Amino acid sequence: MRISSLYVHPIKSLVSVTVQEMVTTDRGARHDRRWMLVDAQGRFITQREHPELVRFSLEVGNERMVIGHPKASTIEVPLALDKGTELRVQVWSSKVKAWQGDPAWDRWFSEALATDVRLVYMPDMSERRVNWYYAKRKALTAFTDGYPYLVIGQASLDDLNARLSTPVPMDRFRPNIVVSGGEAFAED
Repeated sequence: MRISSLYVHPIKSLVSVTVQEMVTTDRGARHDRRWMLVDAQGRFITQREHPELVRFSLEVGNERMVIGHPKASTIEVPLALDKGTELRVQVWSSKVKAWQGDPAWDRWFSEALATDVRLVYMPDMSERRVNWYYAKRKALTAFTDGYPYLVIGQASLDDLNARLSTPVPMDRFRPNIVVSGGEAFAED
């Protein structure tokens, strides 16, 4: 098996960015899912319930993201925040500290989505632990669904698509690392 693709998802549930190399941190790939959109109650939103999130574009360069949407102009957001207004947010069953940045970002996303949302950042001082049953007891993650990295084998996707009437692309699973070679599900 060999690594065939690497992806980082700077904002949970928005488009991924293909990278040539991945810097690892204590909670996953650098800049991966450190930002997240939350509703008025501080609960995370995803494409599962807001499929229009797929319409955002995102480009990364010089420690900044340029985010676009067909209903709005583009905005620039830094890949990391040094400070912000602290609040508690929820991702699945985890409640963690996050920072809210510029309120103009919230207004921009709210207008594009036609619903009240806030863009929040997970600072280093915030710790979200993974489920210790499946990982080291003190392992951390960011705003991922549960663990710092998602590895998928191309053979596994090929196996799935052979059984579907409409094939699905790899990005549907939002992996960080795609491997090729080997048998289907060998990455498990």
